[in-house]
Amino acid sequence: MGQQETSLWRLVRRSIRTGQFKSELYYARRALLPRLRLTTVVCRLLPPTSLNTARAALYRFVFPCIGDRVSFLGAITVIGSGRAIYGRLSIGEGALIGLNPTFNLDDTITIGRHVSLGPSVSIYTSTHLLGPGSRRMNPGVITRPVVIEDGVWVGVGSIVLPGVTIGHGSVVGAGSVVTETVPPNTLIVGNPAKKVQELPWPDA
Repeated sequence: MGQQETSLWRLVRRSIRTGQFKSELYYARRALLPRLRLTTVVCRLLPPTSLNTARAALYRFVFPCIGDRVSFLGAITVIGSGRAIYGRLSIGEGALIGLNPTFNLDDTITIGRHVSLGPSVSIYTSTHLLGPGSRRMNPGVITRPVVIEDGVWVGVGSIVLPGVTIGHGSVVGAGSVVTETVPPNTLIVGNPAKKVQELPWPDA
């Protein structure tokens, strides 16, 4: 036991000496975001699928670009650090955000009016370049904004990747992985998501 503690302390000292610990502490402080953490705790205490507009009012305190009549069916998970994330999420009037969504706010996510996100939808705005065979994931982060235009319906468990725009009135089938921009009024499904048909219905 004593030998294990000595080895652990040696690793900690090496981390401090190389500056790794200082770097990790810097990013941990940036990720604290007490206003967001407190709001998320309160939202998780609210019963799911009820008090949806109250939950939206709480999140509007954190993300000022949330429009009127937006409904959150549950708490959200946010990935990102620094106070800049507060200005990177925009949600249009009348949007419906399902249970357990994940928003990666390394870049902007713009969700239009009357968009519906199903449960467990994940939207990512950052990725990594491909590295050499010794380490395929290049540690450097690259970011791309995501835009989901008015009227879109994103089905349960779908994943939207960085740089994607989903066009006005389109539908993303459940469990799809959206890797490229989607034209307006298009139904897409699959991994990677592909066009199945053009949706004929005009705006009401």
